[in-house]
Amino acid sequence: MTQSRRRHPGRLLIGVASACLLGLSACGSTAPAVERRGEAAPVTLGTMTASDVGAAQQSFGLDLLHAVCMQRPGENLLLSPTSAAEALALLYPAAAGSTSDELGALLHLPAWSPDLVAAMAAHTRALTDLAQDGPTEGPDAPD
Repeated sequence: MTQSRRRHPGRLLIGVASACLLGLSACGSTAPAVERRGEAAPVTLGTMTASDVGAAQQSFGLDLLHAVCMQRPGENLLLSPTSAAEALALLYPAAAGSTSDELGALLHLPAWSPDLVAAMAAHTRALTDLAQDGPTEGPDAPD
C-alpha cells in the first residue's frame, strides 16, 4: 500500500465502494451466457464461522462510517455498511494480487478460501433466518 493510501484510508474506502456500486448498477444489461466449468461441490465450515464474518463486517462498517463522517462532519447520513460490505465481497473472489490483498484488508477478511466461502454462506443464511423470523431449512421452514 502506498504512503498516500495510509494517510487517507477513507478516500480509498469511499472510492472502492463508489466504483463497486457504479459497477453493480450496470448489471441490469443483458450479458452473454456464462460458461460453467468443473463441478460444484459443497463447502463445509472450517475454522472460520458466520460470527467471524459478522465481526469483519462490523469492523468494515465502522471504518466506512468513520471515513464518510470525517468528510461530512455534522451532517445526517444514512448508509448501510452491511450492504456495502456484501457488494464489495462480490468482487473479492475475482480479485488477484495486490487488489485481492487490499480488498481483504478493506473488508477485514482473510485470503479467499473454501473456508471463507463456507463462513460467508453461513453468515448469509443467518441473516436470511432473521428476515424470515425462523429457519429457512428443515421442517419448520416456510413453504
